[in-house]
Amino acid sequence: MTFLHPAFLWGLTALAIPIVVHLFNFRRYRTLYFSNTQFLKELHEETRRQSQLKKWIILFLRMAAITSLVLAFAQPVPKTADFPFQHGNAYVQLYIDNSFSMENQAEQGSLLHEAAEKAKALADAFGEDAVFMLVTNDLEAKHARFISRTEIKKEISRLTTSPHNRDLKQILQYSLSQMEKAKNPNRQLFLFSDFQKSTCPLEKLPSDSSVRICMVPLHAHRPGNFFIDSCWFDQPVLDVGQNVRLSLLLRNETADDVEKMPVKLYINGQQKAIASADLKAHGRALLEIPFTLTEAGWQQARLEITDYPVTFDDRLYFSFRVNNRHPVLRIFEKRENPFLQALFATDSAIEYRQLPLKQMDYGLLSTQDLVILDQLEETGSGFQQQISNYVENGGTLLLIPSAKNEKALDNNLNQALQITQFTHLDTQRSRLSSINSTHALYRNTFENLEDNIQLPLVFKHYRTDKSLHGEKELLLTLENGDELLSVQPKGMGAVYLLTVPMEENFSEWPRHALFVPSLYNMAMIQYNSLQLYYTIGKEEAIPFANESLPAQAAPELIGPDNFSCIPAL
Repeated sequence: MTFLHPAFLWGLTALAIPIVVHLFNFRRYRTLYFSNTQFLKELHEETRRQSQLKKWIILFLRMAAITSLVLAFAQPVPKTADFPFQHGNAYVQLYIDNSFSMENQAEQGSLLHEAAEKAKALADAFGEDAVFMLVTNDLEAKHARFISRTEIKKEISRLTTSPHNRDLKQILQYSLSQMEKAKNPNRQLFLFSDFQKSTCPLEKLPSDSSVRICMVPLHAHRPGNFFIDSCWFDQPVLDVGQNVRLSLLLRNETADDVEKMPVKLYINGQQKAIASADLKAHGRALLEIPFTLTEAGWQQARLEITDYPVTFDDRLYFSFRVNNRHPVLRIFEKRENPFLQALFATDSAIEYRQLPLKQMDYGLLSTQDLVILDQLEETGSGFQQQISNYVENGGTLLLIPSAKNEKALDNNLNQALQITQFTHLDTQRSRLSSINSTHALYRNTFENLEDNIQLPLVFKHYRTDKSLHGEKELLLTLENGDELLSVQPKGMGAVYLLTVPMEENFSEWPRHALFVPSLYNMAMIQYNSLQLYYTIGKEEAIPFANESLPAQAAPELIGPDNFSCIPAL
């Protein structure tokens, strides 16, 4: 048996008080004279025996009460042969979960504060020879050493919450690997956490029979909480001067209804808009915040509500890019294209450039939002490789076949890009019959897509092979089931394939109203656009569209307020 606070055992000296009271009877007796005491003497002897018994019982109860009170303050702890809790040179690791969930309130403040106090008290329970190591979710190198009791208590006092959210398996693997440095059989690990279900896969935890592992669960009060669940833009394209709507989902995890909860939108540190929402108890609310985009480039934004006591989820940070001008490059061989010229050349949102194949500047490719290969007939392997790299790195490509059968059917570019190949020219007249309105290219093009819409005629077109090609999607389909326009992802980019040249003897499509949003959206929408935000702790790939790194150079992420980091590879 050992005690967490042995100093209180000095209180056992108070046992002398009831003993002194028992030994010295301070009651004064008064003598009474009777004429005959024959019967009183017998009664007196019986009463004296009863009185002595009562005094011994009272003495025992008084001592027991004082002993119980002293032991309660000293806090006895059982000690077993295989767990030398206090004596000897113990090596002790103290893991304190400092994730955001530890900001939840407990009886004596936040869970993090309660964990820190319990860890300090535990350190005091060990002997003077014990050494300690602090482990947190940050896994900082400065903590990877054993230090004295005084030093560990100072380190614990400096603890703050961290955005890192490690699961228990990672923590145990790290802790046990650090424990191997201690060549001592008396090794112990204490875990202070709220042990959330999402971070505690108890069935697959590593273990070490030479290390005593003790879990100290912490329980928080469950106060009501309001938070922003997610947000998104309804428009796939964001341009300067555009009126947009930001949609967001609010959640109410309390038993009370909420009226007119304010939600503020900040962009680049300035409040841009404010809205309010009504939420039912344990309900959700969908809210739209309209505003106007006034600046080009990357925008740092956040949504903000006010809630107490859980405050770490009151802000949702996100970022998005507003384009000023979209560079479009048309590469051709001999012929001009009046339809593309009329669409792009005079548009202030498009930076339109045309280059003959023989004058190609490959340095321009990485800066283009859309590259159009318009009826190219002879392409070398070097050009094909450069175009393939452009798409792989996040570029968008539109391939328009040659009007010459033999040139289109040789499929040089199709083979190089590993996309659908042309099989033969179909001269049977057909009409466009269906539009894939769920794809991003047409998702916000039509308010109502009528069944009797007049779609363009196709006089002749190139048919394609029917073999499977990854995640290929048909965007425009003819009445006979053939494709007019399709898209196929490649790397981080996409290839749009048209089965007709932009010539009037092939189809009516270049003069149809559908031609404009089709080509315009290709230039505006990147196939793999960046998300508005990413969640800490989730393994997600962040694509870098049209970005190149020097050989053997690590990517550096640079943010506001002089933030900079090199992510782990």
